[in-house]
Amino acid sequence: MALMKPEAQLPTVHPFAAVLYQDELFNLQEQSSLNYLAPEELSTTVEKVSAVALLNQALETKDLELTQDRLRNPSIDFNNLDEAHLERYASRLMSIKREASSQGQDNLRPDEMQNQIDRVNEEIQEAEIQAEESKCSQFGFAECLRMSVFWIIRGLTFSQWFPQFLTPVLFGVRGTCPNVSYYMIFVLVHGK
Repeated sequence: MALMKPEAQLPTVHPFAAVLYQDELFNLQEQSSLNYLAPEELSTTVEKVSAVALLNQALETKDLELTQDRLRNPSIDFNNLDEAHLERYASRLMSIKREASSQGQDNLRPDEMQNQIDRVNEEIQEAEIQAEESKCSQFGFAECLRMSVFWIIRGLTFSQWFPQFLTPVLFGVRGTCPNVSYYMIFVLVHGK
C-alpha cells in the first residue's frame, strides 16, 4: 500500500482497513475540483480514516470502554458528539456494526457513523421533550386543581369556571383532558 511508504510522510496507516482508505480517498478526490489532493488534505484524511479504522476495530471487539475512548478521538471530528451520551453512541454503533458485518460489510464509514450519532441525539431530544411534556401535564393537573378551588372559593358558578377548566392552554401549560376535568369537578363540587 503506497500510503504506508515512509516517503509519503503520512500518519499511521492500518493495513486491515485498506478498503476504507481507498473508498474515502476516492470519494474525497471525486469531490475535489482539481481531481487532486493536496498533501495537507491527504494527511488529514488519512489521520481521520485511521481513527475510523480503529473505531471499527473497537466495535468488533464489543468493548464498550474502548469504543467510547475511540469515539473521543478528535481526528474523527464527529458533529454533535455529546460526552454525556458516549455509551449510547457506542451501543448503537456496535449494533449497526454487527448488522453490517452480517451483510458482508467490513467497516462502517464515517458518514454512516455520523448518521447514527445524529439519530441517537434525535432520540435523546425526543425523550427530553416527552419528559418535559409529562412534567407540564402533571403541573397542569395540579394548577387546574388549584385554580378550580380558587374559583369555587371566589364564588364563581359552575357555568363561569367550567369552560375555563377545559381550555387547551391554561397559564402556559396544557389544560386537563375532559375525563380528568369531570372527575375533578365531581370531587370539588361534592367536597364543597
